[in-house]
Amino acid sequence: MTRIGKLHDKTAGGDVEDRGRIGGGGVVSESAQSWRSAFPVLYNVRVSFGRIIENVRRRFSPRQSPTESERKRYGLDLNSGDRHYRAWVGPPEEYGEIAALQVTLLLAAGLRETHTLCDVGCGSLRAGRMLIPYLRPGNYHGIEPEQWLVEEGVENELGQSILEAKRNSGRFASNFPLEDFGVPFDFVVAQSVFSHTHPDLLQLGLSKIAAALADNGKLLATWNEGYSTKQGSGWIHKGIKPCTWEEMRDYAAKSGLAAMRLKWPHPRQSWFVAARSEETINGLATSLRTPRPGWGRKRPWRKK
Repeated sequence: MTRIGKLHDKTAGGDVEDRGRIGGGGVVSESAQSWRSAFPVLYNVRVSFGRIIENVRRRFSPRQSPTESERKRYGLDLNSGDRHYRAWVGPPEEYGEIAALQVTLLLAAGLRETHTLCDVGCGSLRAGRMLIPYLRPGNYHGIEPEQWLVEEGVENELGQSILEAKRNSGRFASNFPLEDFGVPFDFVVAQSVFSHTHPDLLQLGLSKIAAALADNGKLLATWNEGYSTKQGSGWIHKGIKPCTWEEMRDYAAKSGLAAMRLKWPHPRQSWFVAARSEETINGLATSLRTPRPGWGRKRPWRKK
């Protein structure tokens, strides 16, 4: 990709466009050409140093702060779990980033427009607003216990007309009813679902997902890695239930799933992939690479 810049030509008394990098055949002033010929090493060092400074400036320049109306609309001053369609599902300043992490992971894992997908815990369609337009009609399915979340996500992020055109289906339930859709799923995504379940519901969810997967279907999910002695059953909305990787892998095995860890970014949780057969995920667990270093960093403009 070429870069267009201005190079001041004092001898010609004007500015000349340089439409290329060094050695790229760009139009350069005569004074610059003579200086390049006389001091080629210094010239290249100067240009390289200039590019380094520009890259550093672009990377570390402060992001533009949201306006007050944007802060109110997107709930940026709210806490995770507050009753707002973005805050209810996690820190509101991470809403877009978490969506991008899910969608890019699915695409990197092989999701194509012809595949069927179930978004477990789809919430306010954080990832769904990107996946629904991409997938062919009838291929996106969502499960969410909180109906108001989906309705506000449609109203604020997607619009009703595209849902009608795409003929998507959903279930407002908390017991993982994937079988109700009557289709085998090529992909199931469950972001920040198993971090809010006690072991009984975690086991139920994995078992129902396993039964609904196509022969080569894959589950991509997160969990909060750690050790906990917390007792209970069912859902945990405000709070988390961490478990070790060994425990998560055992839960998956009891459900008939082979599971492997994934090296994919997330601000707080860890990713894993699971399938009925280990051969389905063998190469995936080792071949995936993060799209960009640094994903998951907190935004500097969030008010405390």
